[in-house]
Amino acid sequence: MFEPSMSGAPLTTPVLTLNLPLIGVVESIHSVYGPYYQRLLDLVVATLAGWRDGHVDGLFTRRTAAELLWGYEVWGQIHVIGGRGER
Repeated sequence: MFEPSMSGAPLTTPVLTLNLPLIGVVESIHSVYGPYYQRLLDLVVATLAGWRDGHVDGLFTRRTAAELLWGYEVWGQIHVIGGRGER
């Protein structure tokens, strides 16, 4: 349970962190296919490193504390980090 009085910042505070879902997918592909697809993975990572939008800055993502605690929606799908994926 989140207790606002015990927090040092509001839930609207932006947090910059690694894009862990992306890193996880790249690592999973690497662990399954190993060096056979290393060049492809390098190309994908290099391409995504240049991707910028409102939340994504290359291999990093910027979300509010609330989004990281309770989840967020991307392309119509709810992504849950620490809470329940409910609409």
